[in-house]
Amino acid sequence: MQKIKKIILLYINGCEPCEEFKNIFEQVKNIDKYNGISFESYDIADDEGSKLVEKYQVHGIPTTILLDENDEQLEKIIGSVEKEEFMEIIDDCLNTQEGEEEYDN
Repeated sequence: MQKIKKIILLYINGCEPCEEFKNIFEQVKNIDKYNGISFESYDIADDEGSKLVEKYQVHGIPTTILLDENDEQLEKIIGSVEKEEFMEIIDDCLNTQEGEEEYDN
């Protein structure tokens, strides 16, 4: 059963790493296997974004937060990551939740 219900990206307009990761975020959002997950992005200069910064104690941008159905934080990614790494983090979270812990080290 999928436990990740929402992935939130917090960014600020004009921030180059934020803009780069925002593009990756949008690409991953459109991948079929993530259809059951809500992808949301907020500018921290806006009211909603600033409330989320406070709620999840964000200290750097961009920050991406993976949440469960109760809006509890499962994972927090501070900074920009490559598309493959972002997908790996999501997949690891999903696999762990299903009790299938696999590590290829």
